[in-house]
Amino acid sequence: MNIISNPHKTLVFDIGSCYTRFGYAGDVQPSFSVPSSIIQRVRDGEKTYEFGDSWLSKNMPDLEVVSMIDGSGNLVPDHSQIIPTYLDWTYSKCLQIDPSDHPVLLTQPTQITINKGQFENWRKSWCEHLFEFANHPYLCLEFDSSLAALSRGLQTGIVLDFGWLYTRIVPIFEGKPLLNVARNYQIGTYTFVDYVETLTNQSGGKIYTLFDPPEQNQQFNVNFKPLVARFPLYTPTESQQKYAKRNIIIDILKTQLTYISTKQQDPMALLYYVPGHEPLKTSVLAPLKSIFWQRIGNSPIPLLPDTIADVIGKCPGDVQRLMWKNIIPVGGLSNVPGMYDKLRELLGRLVPRNYMVDIIPPMHPMCNGSFSVWVGGSIMGSLDNFPEFCISKQEWSEQGEAILSKKCK
Repeated sequence: MNIISNPHKTLVFDIGSCYTRFGYAGDVQPSFSVPSSIIQRVRDGEKTYEFGDSWLSKNMPDLEVVSMIDGSGNLVPDHSQIIPTYLDWTYSKCLQIDPSDHPVLLTQPTQITINKGQFENWRKSWCEHLFEFANHPYLCLEFDSSLAALSRGLQTGIVLDFGWLYTRIVPIFEGKPLLNVARNYQIGTYTFVDYVETLTNQSGGKIYTLFDPPEQNQQFNVNFKPLVARFPLYTPTESQQKYAKRNIIIDILKTQLTYISTKQQDPMALLYYVPGHEPLKTSVLAPLKSIFWQRIGNSPIPLLPDTIADVIGKCPGDVQRLMWKNIIPVGGLSNVPGMYDKLRELLGRLVPRNYMVDIIPPMHPMCNGSFSVWVGGSIMGSLDNFPEFCISKQEWSEQGEAILSKKCK
């Protein structure tokens, strides 16, 4: 849905470790949000690839699920050669456009700046793909954390990005990340996913997927038959089963995790259903609610609010007040009901006297959570002066990597 004019016909790509989102600047949401994992098969000695998630409903027992992007946002070396094929799929099958007609904005992950060599290689690789393969006329590289702040209409604040491996705490000042004080907090969505499986196994339960055979005496709607019920000879590979289980657990987190306290809760709301199987009793997942807020066992990891306060304390003194006032949660776990109130409550105990804590919500419910970074890119790509932030194909051809240090600081 277009809410801002897009005079430059800019495309926006946000390529994360779990999902890739792409579409047109000026829209409130990306046109497509697809897994960053890809499907690899070997046919007659040749590797073939499939993108998206349609394979989940197909009888393809010999496929392997592999990821193009690691948890830090880097291209996985063994699969970086797939990127041109992947880009071609996004242009021809999804967007159905000629990329040479469109400038492109690509979000660059803040966390890979920790390793200068990796960061430089990442930018060089994507410039080669987008200029030399896709033939885009202009390219803008912008930090994901800066775009997250822009999605809230802000240029200064603390971005709290709940990612797959880490929760990234990144101060933004006048539109730029303060990389010297940014922190990767050692708990991310993966921690929750792993904990769900551990707690379920300890309670004697099991995480079922549509690859598991239906249990006896279990009925299921004909429209939602498990895959093995439709393809009796189907034997999923280990990577298929692992990917499907991860997605089920992520859905459990989306539907069951909450920080809102209720005196009484409908027992039916504490059940998670997979067709053809006994429902999972999610009441065993109650310890998940304390992961960010209470120390688990002998874990050396500090609490999330303490870490946020520590990062703000390392910012320049004259901007700390504004940092406390502009806390910006983004990423999947930022959607957990009660997250904003919990942060406000616990940070309120740590804030200096005469300072105020505020948690900044999305400008629209459709712009929240994992879409926040993309939305920031959508806003930036539709600005009248957007070309000023871009590298042109001609500049890349004439100057190569040198142009990155001049225009993408």
